[in-house]
Amino acid sequence: MKKRLLALALCLVLVSSLLPITAAAEAYDFGSVFVGLENGGVYCEDVQFELHLENYPAELSGFDHFRISPDYGTDWVITSDGDGKYTLHVSAGIEHPYIMITCNDGEVIEALRITLKNGHNWSAWTSNGDGTHSRTCGNGCVDSPQTEFCADYNADCKCDDCGASMHIWRYTTTENSLTAECGNSGCTIGEVSVKLNAHSVTLPDSPFNATLEVSENFKEAFPNAQVTGPKYVYFESGNPVEVTRDSFTPKAGQYQAQAYIDGLPGGGEIAARAVGNEDGIAGTHVDLWVDYTAADPAITAQTGDNRPIELMMASVLVFSALAAAAFVLDGKRKYRQ
Repeated sequence: MKKRLLALALCLVLVSSLLPITAAAEAYDFGSVFVGLENGGVYCEDVQFELHLENYPAELSGFDHFRISPDYGTDWVITSDGDGKYTLHVSAGIEHPYIMITCNDGEVIEALRITLKNGHNWSAWTSNGDGTHSRTCGNGCVDSPQTEFCADYNADCKCDDCGASMHIWRYTTTENSLTAECGNSGCTIGEVSVKLNAHSVTLPDSPFNATLEVSENFKEAFPNAQVTGPKYVYFESGNPVEVTRDSFTPKAGQYQAQAYIDGLPGGGEIAARAVGNEDGIAGTHVDLWVDYTAADPAITAQTGDNRPIELMMASVLVFSALAAAAFVLDGKRKYRQ
């Protein structure tokens, strides 16, 4: 009986002496030992990693080497590149091998479990709408998803990989127009435009006369762009007030017709007319406008002339200039006589 109790006591002492090492092994992050590998990661191509044995905690100083699980023999290969650097070769395609940290008697203390696939299972490239495209590996590997910049080496204005639009748009703007021309010599669209038109009137002709001219190929060039308008502003005592045909009785004064273009690519290329992204629409925002007037017919009723007051004032100035010139010429003729 005493021998059994003594044996049990020795076992308890042995187990208790191993507890600090076991606890340290469970708490320690061995990812700092295998730098470049992820525990549970999936690898579809050869990968380089580093073995940092100096990162062992002091409690595990006796665990001085790593090896591949003997269950897999030599079916897959790790080669040394020197200076603690290694290459893991995945050509064997083993599903769930381990890289082990072991003690000198072969007992496994910690292991990284990874999955090896012999080659990627890539999806087709898909445009991200921002000049890049992405693809994913069906194996769920650590290299997935991949994102790269689009490229157009054959100059057909399409990405060679995902087919996304790759026009080199150059913009020209005025107060009431936008013109976009593709700088790619192989472009089949060439030039597109948007123009806002409006003109002065004499009441009761409607001042709500603005029109938008959008080239037929605009939507082909900018499928994600939106053209909004025309909208109208009336300047009440100099203050702009948005008005509509249904809610505003036209009266004499200053008007402005407005239109907006959102979602144009190439944010910084429209100079001062670019106002960033508005209303959550990706791309560049551009304003177009036209200032014009509506004349009060009571002002022109005395002459029976129903033309806009601006035209009448211009006519007065022209006739005044002609009269002055005639007076000067007549004075010179009398002087010569």
